[in-house]
Amino acid sequence: MADAAFKKMQLSSFLIMPIQRIPRYQMLLRELIKYTTPEHTDYKSLTGAVAQIEEIADILDKRKKEVENIESVFTVFNSISGALPLRIADPRSYIREGPILKAGHKKKRYFFLFDDVLLVCFVNSAGNKVFEEEFWIKEIEAEGLSDPGLLQIAKGRVKTKWTAATPNERDSWVRDLHNMKKVLAKKLEGPSRGSFRAASMADLMGSPKRR
Repeated sequence: MADAAFKKMQLSSFLIMPIQRIPRYQMLLRELIKYTTPEHTDYKSLTGAVAQIEEIADILDKRKKEVENIESVFTVFNSISGALPLRIADPRSYIREGPILKAGHKKKRYFFLFDDVLLVCFVNSAGNKVFEEEFWIKEIEAEGLSDPGLLQIAKGRVKTKWTAATPNERDSWVRDLHNMKKVLAKKLEGPSRGSFRAASMADLMGSPKRR
């Protein structure tokens, strides 16, 4: 029976097994500490083991999020038609996406937001998303306007207005664009790109992605 079950499993299922054991080791060690007095000769070794395995778990969790982000970036790039002004290999974090309307235009648009750039696509008659323009986060300012659902993106003296489905959706776009500006400010203050990635993931990945 066991051999038959193993034959149905894919290689990826076997490769993930050691990683899945880490949380079990954490639980086991914590339970051991509960029943071990501080005076016991093994207490110090147990607490040290817990600290080490928690550090390993944190590293694995970060790597998992990085892989998920890379997969999201690839998925977005593959869903867009037309030539994009950026390379898929460049390090960036995917934040969110969603439909939008450009004020004064009937054709539907679609936003893809990353931590460094906002991609704008138009939706053709077949429902495909075709690249139209990009807004580099460091170059723009976003604000909500008085009309319900209306937001404005300013790049220097050029201002474009966009209409979200609801005022709440408009507010969330403005909030996320402002957050991107803050992350970029941290990048400029930090000593390296690596420190920027850490700030980006910590600040942004905590809130669920909206697709």
